[in-house]
Amino acid sequence: MTTMESREPDRLDPSRGRAADQRRPTALVVTTWLGTAIVTILIWASAGALSQRDDADARQRAGRDTANLALIIAEQTARVVSGVDRLLMCLSFEVGRLRPTVADLQEVMTDALADQEVLVQISYANVAGTLVQTSISPIPPMVNIADREHFRVHKEGTVSGLFISRPVFGRYLLRSRGAVMRLTATAS
Repeated sequence: MTTMESREPDRLDPSRGRAADQRRPTALVVTTWLGTAIVTILIWASAGALSQRDDADARQRAGRDTANLALIIAEQTARVVSGVDRLLMCLSFEVGRLRPTVADLQEVMTDALADQEVLVQISYANVAGTLVQTSISPIPPMVNIADREHFRVHKEGTVSGLFISRPVFGRYLLRSRGAVMRLTATAS
């Protein structure tokens, strides 16, 4: 019984029992907080990894889409330029073959623009650079384009085929536009 008696006072000792009881909840609280912190860190790390993967996927899709769009635009531009070049070659042939009057030029230009969705205006200038006829107005006022790059490259022989200039402010339409020019059979 002496052993029992010696244990009873320990268990009944208020100072030892409270400390042991206080350590158990503190360890439980610390373990719970550490577990929660570890789970939170793992969740944030997973979210960050998923976000980076989604960002990389989005960048790859955007790169593919941009490349596809650039290819489509390049093909469409090539078709449009080819169509405009064919139209200008036909007009050049008509002008060279028929040597039409100003009235005939107006009709030929109007007919050429009928199926055209890209061109706004077709003009015909003589060797001196003076505008002879346009598709917009029957007879243009005295407008000379001899100083313009798109005229000079053909007059100087720098370019023999189709030439597309930088946008210029038109002297006849009085607005900015790109000039596409081809040398006709009658020009020398």
